[in-house]
Amino acid sequence: MRLKDKIAVISGSGRGIGRAVALAYAREGASIVISDIIEHPEVSSTLGSIEAMGRQAFFVKCDVADEEQVATLMEKTLKAFGGIDILVNGAGASAPAMLTEMTLEKWLLVVNSHLTGAFLCTREAVRRYMKEKGGGSILFISSIAGSEGTIGQCNYGAAKGGLLGLMKSCAKELARYDINVNAICPGIVETEMTQIIRTNEKLREASLNRILMRRFAKPETVAPLFIYLASEEGHYVHGQVHYIDGGMYGL
Repeated sequence: MRLKDKIAVISGSGRGIGRAVALAYAREGASIVISDIIEHPEVSSTLGSIEAMGRQAFFVKCDVADEEQVATLMEKTLKAFGGIDILVNGAGASAPAMLTEMTLEKWLLVVNSHLTGAFLCTREAVRRYMKEKGGGSILFISSIAGSEGTIGQCNYGAAKGGLLGLMKSCAKELARYDINVNAICPGIVETEMTQIIRTNEKLREASLNRILMRRFAKPETVAPLFIYLASEEGHYVHGQVHYIDGGMYGL
């Protein structure tokens, strides 16, 4: 087991990619803190699956854009498990609109949930445990939208692009503490956030035409990369942006 006895906090893990990562980490021996802004119906089954593996897990409701709630998330983790070895920043909202119709409310909702939330979670995990311990792994879930932009979601593109800058800055600061930091940029994954792209015939065909493998990813498809980067064998991989998109970006 590559993550035996590790403790992982995964924001936005009530469903989708975060949920798949939580289950994958548990299979590799980690104890899991599932966190999301609401307790999705999938949470109870996820906790049950993890406990059935003989691992420990619990859920913390947390708006990662709220400083006090993030502090509480980390406090509960440390109280229950005594440490934080892995942090996955996966929380984030979606509020599409064309630029001229983009409201400040929609802008702030998306930027704060993705970017501010990742900053707060990373800061608190590092200063409350990882820095003093001298080790850990931090992963940011970005997107190809953060590298190339996207139509109708300038807030999302800006937030995901900001995560790449945040990751690189953290990588430069935290390497001295043996904390490896990376970003993962999935392409189109079969989650609720991509439902419109996958079900609208025109959008679906246009998207598939950009993917060399001609298929969308499932959450379970991208989870193994998260395992590798959080494990000892991937610990020397540091400050990198990893695309997992079936050959969609940059080709």
